[in-house]
Amino acid sequence: MSAALFLGSGLVILFGAAAGRACGEYVMNRCRTAELAAEMLGSMLLMLEYEQPTVDEMLSRIAVPKGYAPEFIRCAANGRQAVLDCLSDNRDDMYEPDRRRLETLFTELGSADKAAEQLRLSAALEYFRVRAKTLLPKAESTGKLCRSLGLIGGILLVVILL
Repeated sequence: MSAALFLGSGLVILFGAAAGRACGEYVMNRCRTAELAAEMLGSMLLMLEYEQPTVDEMLSRIAVPKGYAPEFIRCAANGRQAVLDCLSDNRDDMYEPDRRRLETLFTELGSADKAAEQLRLSAALEYFRVRAKTLLPKAESTGKLCRSLGLIGGILLVVILL
């Protein structure tokens, strides 16, 4: 009976730690989404600098990063409408101002001359660079807090159940 109690306690603590880690990853992924949006917009701006591709052509050339990649970036190869669908569904659970900014950008892209498009992309790129820098310290501390609380919560649950 003692071995079963010890094993059960260990599993409860492990579950609490895993839940805390998952929460921490969720918070960090929201920050990574802003970083990856900035990378995507930087690539698009570079393409527009030297050529005059359509929005769908630019999106089809976006490389999907290995590891975590937001849904709207994975949808990019399917064109603007696929990106807009992903953003409107908010499949990445993005922060609302970020989602709206990207949705507005992709709705308006392709409706102006090259110089205006470059200005739009530059402004959005700067926004997401600043946003990622702002979110990173908070995401790191919140992620650490989630992991710690998950472990402590698991231990507390074992103490309560005993």
